[in-house]
Amino acid sequence: MESHEYQTMARHERTYWWYRAQRGMILDEIVRLAGSPSGRSLDVGCGTGFFARELASRTGHDAWGIDVTRTWEDSTDAQLHVASANALPFVDETFSLVTSVDVICCAEVDPVLAVREMSRVLNRDGHLVLAVPAYQWMRSVHDEAVHCVRRFNRDAIAAIVRQTGLSLIRSTYLFPSLFPIMAAVRLGRRILDRSTTPTSDIRPIPRPLNEALFQVCELERVLLARVGFPFGSTLLTVARKP
Repeated sequence: MESHEYQTMARHERTYWWYRAQRGMILDEIVRLAGSPSGRSLDVGCGTGFFARELASRTGHDAWGIDVTRTWEDSTDAQLHVASANALPFVDETFSLVTSVDVICCAEVDPVLAVREMSRVLNRDGHLVLAVPAYQWMRSVHDEAVHCVRRFNRDAIAAIVRQTGLSLIRSTYLFPSLFPIMAAVRLGRRILDRSTTPTSDIRPIPRPLNEALFQVCELERVLLARVGFPFGSTLLTVARKP
């Protein structure tokens, strides 16, 4: 990810509708797994560390995080370290839960190797919760800014899960209601944006619009507890280590 995008993330991840909505959906999925409140979790590609800290708060887990670049402030809520997703600095079967959000899509990461490492550090019957950007045709200037070189469909992620010895539990897309708008923005930027310094789609918007978009996603969040979605801009996968 470009350095300025880490700064953008730090400014907006607490309030921006997309960050809030995706974080809520993923945390709901983790809570539904009914893991032990005394478990240990690892967030691979933790960025600013905000998600790892939220995970600790929501689940009571002893939360850890790693990222290839240090972009966080010191905190007592999670233990954060500099490391690569391709070579996790932990012994086998250390964590009851591993999460990874928008990481195996990155240029610096080998998807199969990284997921194999996540599987290695999982306890038996532990869970992997993986969120990735969907559909390669959606690549745009946004992806260049965050160093996203690959986007995935359900079959591609299922194949990686099988290769790494995990059992697929759930696979669903997120953000179906807003997907047409998001796709149009991405394709439009691919055609029209000729800037030499790529930037992500994350930028300030009016507060009423931000809240309206978030409320649309909150309706999807309620439905997600009961059904999966057949399309969307993000693919959420849950797998278990047998």
